[in-house]
Amino acid sequence: MQQANSDVGAQVAFSADKADVHFDEPFACNVPAKYLKEADVATVYRFGVSTNGGKFCQDLQGRDVTFKPGKDGRLAIDFPSAKTTWHGDLKPSPAAAAQP
Repeated sequence: MQQANSDVGAQVAFSADKADVHFDEPFACNVPAKYLKEADVATVYRFGVSTNGGKFCQDLQGRDVTFKPGKDGRLAIDFPSAKTTWHGDLKPSPAAAAQP
């Protein structure tokens, strides 16, 4: 994930109607997001309550996060935070790619 000159690692685990988002240092927090709607080629989720605190993650509550197909099999992610909009490209993990 990145915004302006800041880069932060993130992992997302999807299940039936939710996405669990983990942000690496310096945020080191997790935020669940519930499925909200389809919008053209994008899928929109809404962030819920952070499971382990941290101002950054707490401030995401109620904000929408959008996922859409990206280049080279990646998944583009976009969401607004309190100060700016974050963008990123997620790539499948080897474990996820190996599942049938």
